Amino acid sequence: MVSSDEDYRQAEQIVEQYPIEQYQIKPVYTGGNIAFFEENVFLVREDILSTSMSIKDFFFKQNMNTNDFGKINILTNGDVYANLNHPTLGNISTQSIDEIVYKELEEGKSWLRVRDQAPCNNCLYQWLCPSPSDYEVAIDRSNLCHVKQ
Repeated sequence: MVSSDEDYRQAEQIVEQYPIEQYQIKPVYTGGNIAFFEENVFLVREDILSTSMSIKDFFFKQNMNTNDFGKINILTNGDVYANLNHPTLGNISTQSIDEIVYKELEEGKSWLRVRDQAPCNNCLYQWLCPSPSDYEVAIDRSNLCHVKQ
């Protein structure tokens, strides 16, 4: 997990120093590193256009969030979330999984969260971009790109 260019350089050194074949470097938003995100995470037109996707993926992104759809989180107290950044869907001790899934599909804010709000809803690349992520929630922005501000 990296939150700065220095963190990234250190992570690269570790990967090179040790024979690590499979790894992921994930950016972490700290509240004070928006410049790091703007430089390294935010998309530009070339990033969007270089992404290959099937027509199925294109239509999927119009209806469902590819990051969250189908996932649930059950905490030790039984509270259930589709995404920990959004309101609880209920409690597994008092509700059936069917009721919880139904609630997310009808009222939830995670599985069906797509790029249908400003500024994305007026962007030519609206359905080519990745689905909204937890980064948008953490940064409190509806998009992470330099195409539509």
